[in-house]
Amino acid sequence: MGSTPTPGSNRNTQSILDHAFHLKKEGYRKSTIISRLKALKGPSRKADLLNPEAVKVAISMLPVTVAISMLPVTVAISMLPVTVAISMLPVTEGRKENLVNAYLVFCRQHKIPFTPPRYRKVERVP
Repeated sequence: MGSTPTPGSNRNTQSILDHAFHLKKEGYRKSTIISRLKALKGPSRKADLLNPEAVKVAISMLPVTVAISMLPVTVAISMLPVTVAISMLPVTEGRKENLVNAYLVFCRQHKIPFTPPRYRKVERVP
């Protein structure tokens, strides 16, 4: 009844757990480790984490928020099944930047050459 696992998903899961242990050894706080693991979990569903180009594509294909108000999206999400809603949630450029930064640390640990794409946080007008 579950979804079909993507190729390399077990390897991705093991790599993420290894990365968590690495961060713990390096003295990162628990909250940082949790947020980095969550950041890696999303791209790991769409791509092999040991393939930087596939991860770049997975991050770049995430829908970007363009509207200031998220109200229409919130209303639409409440009517959809949770699994569909999560995969369709738009992300900000700042979130993409955080995903790339988390993956950059992962690549450094595994000595994977990675040239990060440019995403910059967009300042909101209050």
